Amino acid sequence: MTNLYFHWRRLIAINGVLLIGQIVYKLARDFPSLPYIHFLVDYHFGFVRRALVGAAMSLVLTKIPQWMPFAFGLTAIAIAFVLYMLLFKKTFGFSKATAPLLVFMAGSPFFFKNYILTVGYFDVIGCALVIAMLLIPARSFWFVIWGALASQLLILIHNGQTLLFVPTIMLIVATRYYLVRPLNGLEIASGVALLGITGLVAAATVIFGDVNVPREEFLRYLQSRSLSKNDIWEQWLYVWYDPPSEGMYYTWNNLPRQILFIPVYAALIALHAPLIRYYRNSIAALSVNHRRFVVAGMVGITLGYVMVFAIVSDYSRWLSDWAVCMMLVLHLIKQLPAERAVAPIATDDWRNITFGFFVTILPRVGGVTPF
Repeated sequence: MTNLYFHWRRLIAINGVLLIGQIVYKLARDFPSLPYIHFLVDYHFGFVRRALVGAAMSLVLTKIPQWMPFAFGLTAIAIAFVLYMLLFKKTFGFSKATAPLLVFMAGSPFFFKNYILTVGYFDVIGCALVIAMLLIPARSFWFVIWGALASQLLILIHNGQTLLFVPTIMLIVATRYYLVRPLNGLEIASGVALLGITGLVAAATVIFGDVNVPREEFLRYLQSRSLSKNDIWEQWLYVWYDPPSEGMYYTWNNLPRQILFIPVYAALIALHAPLIRYYRNSIAALSVNHRRFVVAGMVGITLGYVMVFAIVSDYSRWLSDWAVCMMLVLHLIKQLPAERAVAPIATDDWRNITFGFFVTILPRVGGVTPF
């Protein structure tokens, strides 16, 4: 077993090298155009969607340098990584027995390696806040308030978070606070009220989030805040002007091409077979009521992603975010009392090591299409 554990440690080391290599590659080869525009958009023309980060930036910077998406994105990834290591230690601990879990979760191409590919996008902020909600104590109603505030913050940063990470925060709040204690009418009513406020924030971004000035004027304002040597392409302005129906039209027209990648996505998920078995056994070890509650929550999260898939065609990115949410829900499951012990992923099984090897060497899943 000692020799085989050496292989798991080597896979962890390879993941570290790949993370660093991808960062260097992104800094040398890429310029995230759409993420950069998000740092230029603020509330200059009134309330608009996806403007909170840009508005915060405008308080300290009148012009935004080209490297800002990298600096902001890599900082967010670093914070999420540190928080996840703390969460992993809290849930599983660092030991020989948990090394395979670390490879299949933190080392998954769905997780941090893919966030480096999409650096500058705000998905990782949702991930970081979900991890924080799994780490902070849930001893008082303040936990519910923090969950609502985190959800509303995410929605104002990017309205897509309504379906990406907010449902996972809702499941965490419902499980860690409401499921494990006697129900209190006032706390239930207050939670429903906070949920309603969060829903109103999400609705406001859809109803009132369009820019109400001509595109040329909006584009000139963005250019006035830019220090980029690249053009701010007018084609990206559809994010703040076009209704959701336009995005759905493009997505459905592009669906036949995306369907061709289903076997690739299925294979990527299948490579996590040892983790999936451990996940299934962890759910089976819960009491019947807890099991039903968690499974219903997982279904709800998945339905949210199905809605995202129907609206925007960045399927590789959405699948990666869904996988991250499912991995974080596993941490939530392990915080519930189990009726029996769950055997860890075997470290001395060559099949597990083979799966772990392929999970490790895959540097990412992708943004719109695989790889």
